[in-house]
Amino acid sequence: EIGDKYGSGKMLTGEIKKILIKVLQKFVLDHQAQRKNITNDDVKKFLSTHQRKYTPKNQ
Repeated sequence: EIGDKYGSGKMLTGEIKKILIKVLQKFVLDHQAQRKNITNDDVKKFLSTHQRKYTPKNQ
């Protein structure tokens, strides 16, 4: 819808920027709220669940 309106000239770049700002603000606020719930134990579990093996590539 936005693409159609912008393409036809019914919507200006400034209007699209306003919409984008609202979307990004909500995204960032949600991300920050979820990030506050992460504990040090969560980080340790996440980092320790995968055994890492580093092997050189055959050349």
